[in-house]
Amino acid sequence: MSFDLRVNKIIKKTFTYNPASTADAAGVTTSVTVTGARKGDLVLFAPGNDMLDTIFSGYVSATDTVEIRMQNESTGTRDILTSTSTLYVIRI
Repeated sequence: MSFDLRVNKIIKKTFTYNPASTADAAGVTTSVTVTGARKGDLVLFAPGNDMLDTIFSGYVSATDTVEIRMQNESTGTRDILTSTSTLYVIRI
């Protein structure tokens, strides 16, 4: 199998992240403005501290807007501490 990946652009955004406390099986979505992001771009989320057994995903929901979804599947309530986190938006 051959894989050819050509990255056209990488946008880095550092921001303060403090999701709401969530119960098991609950989640919270946070919008982050990332100038230059557009639908179809890849999103990588780099948390600034321990995410306490929660699951994170990210996607570009609209031009210049990235949504970060935190889903708690830990069997207990989670309150993630405020941290400086980083988003990488990658255009292929």
